[in-house]
Amino acid sequence: MDNIHRVNDDDGEYRIYHKCVVPEWYLNQFHFLLVLELRLRVSPQPFPPDKAKVPRGLFLQLNLLSPLGRLVYGSLGVLRALTWRNSLQRHHRESCLPGFVVDKTNTLKCLTKRNTVIPPHDPRPLLEAMEQNAKMVSGPSKGLLQSEDLYQYIQETSVFPREPEFLKELRRVTASHPRAMMTTSPDVGQMMAMLLKLVNAKKTIEVGVFTGYSLLLTALTIPEDGKIIAIDVNRDPFEIGLPVIKKAGVADKIDFIESEALPVLDQLLQNHENEGSFDFAFVDADKVNYWNYHERLMKLLKVGGVAVYDNTLWGGSVAMPHALVPEFMKPGRQLTIELNKLLAADQRVQISRASLGDEAMEQNVENVRAPPKSLLQSDDLYQYILETSVYPREPEFLKELRHVTANHPRKIISLSFPRAMMATAPDAGQLMAMLLNLVNAKKTVEVGVFTGYSLLLTALTIPEDGKIIAIDVNRETFEIGLPIIKKAGVADKIDFIESEALPVLDQLLQNHENEGSFDFAFVDADKNSYQNYHERLMKLLKVNGLVVYDNTLRRGFVAMPEALVPEHRKQDREISIEFNKFLAADPRIQISHASVGDGITICRRLSFYSTAPDVGQLMAMLLKLVDAKRTIELGVYTGYSLLLTALTIPEDGKITAIDVNRETFEIGLPIIKKAGIADKIDFIESEALPVLDQLLQNHENEGSFDFAFVDADKVNYWNNHERLMNLLKVGGLVVYDNTLRRGSVVIPDALVPEFGREIREKMIEFNKLIAVDPRVQISHASLGDGITICRRRL
Repeated sequence: MDNIHRVNDDDGEYRIYHKCVVPEWYLNQFHFLLVLELRLRVSPQPFPPDKAKVPRGLFLQLNLLSPLGRLVYGSLGVLRALTWRNSLQRHHRESCLPGFVVDKTNTLKCLTKRNTVIPPHDPRPLLEAMEQNAKMVSGPSKGLLQSEDLYQYIQETSVFPREPEFLKELRRVTASHPRAMMTTSPDVGQMMAMLLKLVNAKKTIEVGVFTGYSLLLTALTIPEDGKIIAIDVNRDPFEIGLPVIKKAGVADKIDFIESEALPVLDQLLQNHENEGSFDFAFVDADKVNYWNYHERLMKLLKVGGVAVYDNTLWGGSVAMPHALVPEFMKPGRQLTIELNKLLAADQRVQISRASLGDEAMEQNVENVRAPPKSLLQSDDLYQYILETSVYPREPEFLKELRHVTANHPRKIISLSFPRAMMATAPDAGQLMAMLLNLVNAKKTVEVGVFTGYSLLLTALTIPEDGKIIAIDVNRETFEIGLPIIKKAGVADKIDFIESEALPVLDQLLQNHENEGSFDFAFVDADKNSYQNYHERLMKLLKVNGLVVYDNTLRRGFVAMPEALVPEHRKQDREISIEFNKFLAADPRIQISHASVGDGITICRRLSFYSTAPDVGQLMAMLLKLVDAKRTIELGVYTGYSLLLTALTIPEDGKITAIDVNRETFEIGLPIIKKAGIADKIDFIESEALPVLDQLLQNHENEGSFDFAFVDADKVNYWNNHERLMNLLKVGGLVVYDNTLRRGSVVIPDALVPEFGREIREKMIEFNKLIAVDPRVQISHASLGDGITICRRRL
């Protein structure tokens, strides 16, 4: 339980708890039901009702079905509450609301750490705070942002559309629980899922489970042989979510332990094999022990492992003046402030705050002002984050560049605010630095440089032999930061190109060696080109590579009614709204919004170009129908269709597999080897056409292949087809993937995004040629992204 303190009295030891004063005025004013329950800790004898000293184990019970009961409960946050019955007899204990004591005048008071009684105070500020937080009872609305609308916008555009159905179900089940606000927020979960993937988490630990939302999310994210040690003092809430966890088929990944966490962590450390063996930890339990958990987790986590601590801004109260903080929040606030100080000073960790769920950002260190870009409930909260976790760890060269940029005098021509606002926010930079480390970034691209804050940060983070392609239309602003970049000794890592970005990205893609070769991209340029940049970056980034888009929340305007948006902001707002919708629907990426700076969207590239499972199922049948023994595959990627073919053809079957990039093939190769069929595969790293031509130089290869699968550069589909007609035997099959291009082949040209038009035209042309080719019998199948099956008949 939260905020437990043990006190010795004459009769023995008992527990008391920090919580708030609810004055007699407050009780009488609203006439709600109080039920007292005595629970003895040491002595089994009940105490006399008129005993003045504090009794052991006396708990207050609220009528949670009354409006005020719900109000108080919602305001107190992480509480234990008793169910109630309409009598004063002893009741079944579901959970308890600790910390209140009643003296012989029946006035409610709160015990402090030293067992003193807090004097009564004016209840009106407390009432106001309770009213503000009452909505928490109905669902996990934990936003620290400038408005509920902005929080809801993030949830509806990027979180809920991608939330797995089992997590949705568990969230619905939890919503009816009286302590629903204790569950992990879905946006926190989304960020967690990305972090789990970035560290390739397999062995994890969770301290504080509740009904299991974050636990289920972790189990769904880690691999089949992954394991989670889940610790909670109360199994009852876990049992609520367990049926959903079992339905999801991941219960075998979870080892649930009903216990206080510290003894379990200590027991794990007694086995030295556990030291440095965990990839990830999530902590959302008793705040008083966060630092104790941290010390043990530093030994259990491997170097490069990640620990996520929830509720570290304590509803924003960490930034409020002490006198304005509701009494019930003060103990937790002080614990959180102390934890944040300790984490900021801990040299064993790299830290970053993300303003998600119970989290936040703004300005000033040594009279240096940061751009006022806060999306949070107050500038004080942003300032708190900067001063406690960002500025103390910000390298001196970045501080200097921020100072220079803040005093940049030039104005944007059409607007009346300083261009210094265009600089990357320091808290966004801190998160970027962690992401760069998590993906071990070495080759990066930056679109939009300005004075170079994010560029310098990247250059300081990547290794000595790392490289950055930095693109901006204006070298003049880059020159402002260049002296500091040179002073930092990292200028040699940067290739600055003064140009529009699209021509540079297109030029990079002309060299096929650049495809799938970049680890990281940061985009903070003209917003109307974000979609075009995205399409090109999806080709340049490697699988698991990241692209971070800045300014995707546009100061919160994306969530405001249009009538309230300043006229000069409306166009940018619409562009950002459309882009956010576009990203939310893109199956090639995993996304997460972070409310740092002006809002960033982090996109992790997935293995989207892998063959769709339904296509694979049909392929397996076709391979059997033609008794395929000798096959060819153009475009391998990680090897899904290749593995499927190898598992289907006979023991002495052979596959010639061609791809320009062996690196992605290496991702799937361990599984191919584990399956025991690697010897069937001859992998050739090359463009396809030269290999096909070389095969045809040996006349024995003509008409010798039973089956071909093509999922490579669409521009050359017809050239590949001409050669495959010579290599395939009569009756042999060739399957072409992506021939319907997500349905764009039938969309009017004007409605097709610019970046997709060239490939769309090539597919339309290819489909026309195949339709009239007398050498083949064809069939379209609406599987995956559309496939065309061709049987050679001449």
